[in-house]
Amino acid sequence: MQTKSIKNQYLGVNAHLHSFWQSEAGSGGIHLLLICDILKTLKAVLHPIGYTADLIESLQIRRIGGEIDYEHPYSAIEIRPLSESNVEAALIGWIELLSPSNKGGSDAQAYNAKRAQFLDSGLVFVEIDYLHETPPFWNVSNDTHNEPNTYPYQISVLDPRPTLNIGKAYRYPFAVDAPIPKVEIPLNKDDTLTIDFGLPYRKTFEEGMYGYNLDYARLPINFDRYSEADQTRIAARMLSVLEAARDGIDLESGPFPVKPLRLAESLAQIEAITGDKFA
Repeated sequence: MQTKSIKNQYLGVNAHLHSFWQSEAGSGGIHLLLICDILKTLKAVLHPIGYTADLIESLQIRRIGGEIDYEHPYSAIEIRPLSESNVEAALIGWIELLSPSNKGGSDAQAYNAKRAQFLDSGLVFVEIDYLHETPPFWNVSNDTHNEPNTYPYQISVLDPRPTLNIGKAYRYPFAVDAPIPKVEIPLNKDDTLTIDFGLPYRKTFEEGMYGYNLDYARLPINFDRYSEADQTRIAARMLSVLEAARDGIDLESGPFPVKPLRLAESLAQIEAITGDKFA
C-alpha cells in the first residue's frame, strides 16, 4: 500500500521529504528549485519598496560523489537597493538555504568562517534551516526569542549593524507540521521586508512533484532522530492522510485535520490501516 499526493500534506516543512534529503544527501535539485522560488517571491515584494534581489554563488560548498562541484555550486540570494544608474548599489543582505553537509557535515567549518566574515562586514544575514538532524548553528545572548533550541526547523535573521557586538538576532523556530513562519528582514534605515517563506516552499514542493517520491504509509527515514513531540506530530499527520485515502477523499484537497492522539495510539491506528508493523 502506497499513499502519495502532489500536495504537501504537512502544514509546513514536509518531514518525509527532508528526512530523505538529509539521509541521501541529494539536496542539489531541491536546493536550487527552492532558492529560485524564494528569489521570485522576494523580488515581487522588494521592488515596490525600492530594492531588488538576485542569485549569487553560495558561501556553501557543494559536493558530488565526495568531490567539490566547482561547475555547479549552490546558489544564495543577495539583496541590494534598486539603482537608477549603471553603478551597482551596495550589497545589504544575504540569504542562505542550508544544505546537510554545510550545516553538520564536513564543510560546516568552512561555511561558518565565511559567514563570520560577512557579519563582520555589516551585512544582514538570513539563514534558512530546514534540517532537523543537527542543532542550530548559533545561540546568542541578544536573541529576541527565549525558547530553548528544541525545534527541528529555524529561520534566523542576523543584523550586525551598527556593530556585531550590539546588533540584533531574530530567531523564528518552528515545529514539525507547523506553518513556515513569516519573517521580517531589516533593510536600510527604517525599511523592512516581511516575507512568508511558506509560499515558495509550497510552490517548489508541488511544482517539483516531490510528493510522488514520498509514501505516507511509511515512517520517514530515521524517524528516531525526531523528538518524541515531533514523532507524535508526524504520526498524527500520517494517520490523517491514510484515513482520507481509505475513505476515498481526494488527497489533493489536503492537508487534513489531525486527531489529538498520543504517539502509540496514532501508530496503532496506522498499523491497522496499512497492515504493517513498525516495531
